[in-house]
Amino acid sequence: MSAYPSYPSGYPSAAGAAASTGGSPGVTNRKPGYPYASAPLSGADAAATGAYTLERQNDAHVDRLYEKVGMLKHLAISMGDEVQDSNKLLDTMHTSFVSTEGLLGSASRRLRDLGRSGNANLWCYMTVFVTFVLFFTYFYLWRQ
Repeated sequence: MSAYPSYPSGYPSAAGAAASTGGSPGVTNRKPGYPYASAPLSGADAAATGAYTLERQNDAHVDRLYEKVGMLKHLAISMGDEVQDSNKLLDTMHTSFVSTEGLLGSASRRLRDLGRSGNANLWCYMTVFVTFVLFFTYFYLWRQ
């Protein structure tokens, strides 16, 4: 049985064409839509065809590399934008924490001064106020 496809009657097979011309049976110059094999390629033509095929494959690989490089470039630019946005957010948070630190420091100083003064009525009012605020906050959050 032949390794080549069979063609309608009256057409020579690839093996027959290769055997009659003395070329190798696997290398033929077949045209699309042409039902039978033509004469085999000579050594120079086969090398040129092989080089052309390799060149096309290389071009396809280069095109895929360009696509991947483009995707990586887009990803790197997106990462850079994200880093810049994150740095702006961190700077804003730092400024907020510095201002909060100043407010807490001044409140702490006032409470320390209040404790040193020894005024008992003021401490009682402060304790009641803080307790009221904590309960109000708890019930307000619990109802939502």
